[in-house]
Amino acid sequence: MRILIAEDEPISRRSLERQLGRLGHDVIAASDGTKAWQAFQTGNFDIVVSDWDMPGVTGVELIRRIRAAQDQPFVYIIMLTSRTQTEDLVKGIAAGADDFLTKPFEKAELEVRLLAGQRLVRLERDLTQRSEELQAAQTDLRALADKLSKYLSPVIYRSIFEGKQDARIATQRKKLTVFFSDIVDFTATSESLDPEDLASLLNEYLLAMTEIVIEHGGTLDKYIGDAILVFFGDPETLGEEQDAYRCVAMAMAMQQRMRVLRQRWEAAGRRRPFHVRMGITSGYCNVGNFGSDVQMSYTIIGRQVNLASRLETESPPDEILISNSTWALVQSQVRCARRDPVVVKGFAEAIEAYQVLGMIEEQSGGALVEFSSPALSLRLDTTNLQGQERETVVRELQQALSRLAPSN
Repeated sequence: MRILIAEDEPISRRSLERQLGRLGHDVIAASDGTKAWQAFQTGNFDIVVSDWDMPGVTGVELIRRIRAAQDQPFVYIIMLTSRTQTEDLVKGIAAGADDFLTKPFEKAELEVRLLAGQRLVRLERDLTQRSEELQAAQTDLRALADKLSKYLSPVIYRSIFEGKQDARIATQRKKLTVFFSDIVDFTATSESLDPEDLASLLNEYLLAMTEIVIEHGGTLDKYIGDAILVFFGDPETLGEEQDAYRCVAMAMAMQQRMRVLRQRWEAAGRRRPFHVRMGITSGYCNVGNFGSDVQMSYTIIGRQVNLASRLETESPPDEILISNSTWALVQSQVRCARRDPVVVKGFAEAIEAYQVLGMIEEQSGGALVEFSSPALSLRLDTTNLQGQERETVVRELQQALSRLAPSN
């Protein structure tokens, strides 16, 4: 593959040039966006790897120029950036970026994304070469459209093809429940795996989680590396309370599926099986088509997206942390334990948070004892408590009670 690098930082540029060269690619490196655009106009490139922030012609402007060059064959574009805000990702996608790589990134992650780009480039070039056969290939085009639908959330795809959604720039403000998940220590895990094994493991995980999103009627916004962003309440809603409940139920189903996956991975000798944190909040967001008439993305923006991400970060591994706004909607159906208020970046006041414990209907017959206060957090499940374990629990509770006895 012929690859163009646009990177104004010398050390990063040389490092990228060496890494891609060792992979057998024909690499041209430019020190800024202007030089990269000049090189692009004179060379036939398959992949462009561009920094976001460069003097003169920025990475976003470079991508716009490349996409506007109609006489050029398909080029796969990877944007390098330290930006992680949803608004920035939307801006990059609208400009024409195919993928993002957040700085600092691992070599294995870059190689995996290049492999994906190579496959798409080869597919696109093959379709171009067979342009004379397009009139007789309507069936194949329908199949291709079917494949492209996988880049959209099923509910969005369905609403577009049923005529409920228009492919135009338009947004609205709605109350949604937002879900964000992330794999714990993903970078450390990726370092211990070959790129092919990492891609296989990550795809297996994303497939399993996506199936659960679809089962519960969520709108899959995007994958951000190993992170997943989902929302409930648009384009289809069952009401605020039911949307929030479906989101929490989805997260709990994901927890259960992860336990099954970890058992499978451990049995297969996989080291460091994935553990996932999850955050959920409910509130008003701007939702709709963001981007341009050339390329757009159906997504959400707003402080609730950031809060869901922050709650996920504060959540213990393999647990679900929800905000007070979500708890208020699901408290009659979901059993939760109050956590200490969470101080998160970007929010002036501490956030009231709750840890999801289970569905209320799943705990019957008085088997579950729960209490939460600033001084005590108790969750006792007596369903299978017997023998030595029962004696140990009784002893610990008695010792705790003895410390509460009033002194004479």
